[in-house]
Amino acid sequence: MIRGGDYFKLGLFVIGGVSLFLVVLFALGMGNFFQRTYKMETYINESVNGLEVGSPVKFRGVRVGSVTEIGFVAGKYGKQAAGYRYVYVLCTLEHDVFGTMGIKASSEQAAEEVERGLRARPISQGLTGQLFLGLDYVDPKTNPPLAIDWEPASIYIPSAPSTLSRVEQAVLGISNTLEGLEE
Repeated sequence: MIRGGDYFKLGLFVIGGVSLFLVVLFALGMGNFFQRTYKMETYINESVNGLEVGSPVKFRGVRVGSVTEIGFVAGKYGKQAAGYRYVYVLCTLEHDVFGTMGIKASSEQAAEEVERGLRARPISQGLTGQLFLGLDYVDPKTNPPLAIDWEPASIYIPSAPSTLSRVEQAVLGISNTLEGLEE
């Protein structure tokens, strides 16, 4: 048989347990809230079939963030981007990983890295067709930034053609050369 004082203790125990559960749940859910991040955008002039919101963003193979939005530049920038058919990709980069590139402000550092050849490109993840966004250095002379008429709202990293796109161009070039030989 339970006495009157025992109900009080049991009630305190239940309230304390539920409160502790809610505090732990809140702390786990808010972990990303206090994390410092950068917003980065790029524009891609090819199909991004297989790239999805939540896909990883990797810098030289190390995961530094994820894709948060995919659309068209005209949808993001309206009349400023009218006539452009680029795919707009917005990413969130983790400061603790990507922020270790330099001591300057993030936008200044990104601009310097772009000058050195930092580009974003869709990369296939094996045979599944899943894509992730890879950040790496390429020759800036052979991979110039796409022409844009608007000011990007976030840190802007230009894109470079994907490997698949380059292979398609090479095959097309070979095909055109062979057609010219037949004539």
